[in-house]
Amino acid sequence: MTSNQKKSPSKNWLFRRLLLVGLSLHAIAVWSINADGQTRRIVPDRQSARPLSTSSPSTYRDVLIFGLKARLPSELAYVDSVVLAVERNQIPATLVNQTFFWARTHTGQTMYGQPNRPIIYFIPALNARLKRLGIEVNLVGGLP
Repeated sequence: MTSNQKKSPSKNWLFRRLLLVGLSLHAIAVWSINADGQTRRIVPDRQSARPLSTSSPSTYRDVLIFGLKARLPSELAYVDSVVLAVERNQIPATLVNQTFFWARTHTGQTMYGQPNRPIIYFIPALNARLKRLGIEVNLVGGLP
């Protein structure tokens, strides 16, 4: 072989990769079908994952705390008062949920590259929305 000639890759490399992917998908499909022909869930149900963790909170309060990354006592008190107000039907749950998701999408990077916690957006946003809608509710806690 001379220096001007290059080794050409195998002409069958694409075929081999496609065959490997196809066989892998087929194996997964066969594995996920029960004997009666029904497909089974590969991912466990939420109901079976009962231990409390950040990936599967069990109560509305836990969802808010983990999702908003509330840590300070004043922030935890605010979340508790929001949950209590939702349970008493003083605040619509949809309003809290919309504000929750808005706050999670509007977190940005700080000057040092650390992400902001969503709670610092949630508290003023929820207070502003409650004021604009004219809902009078006494929420304890807040930003320090």
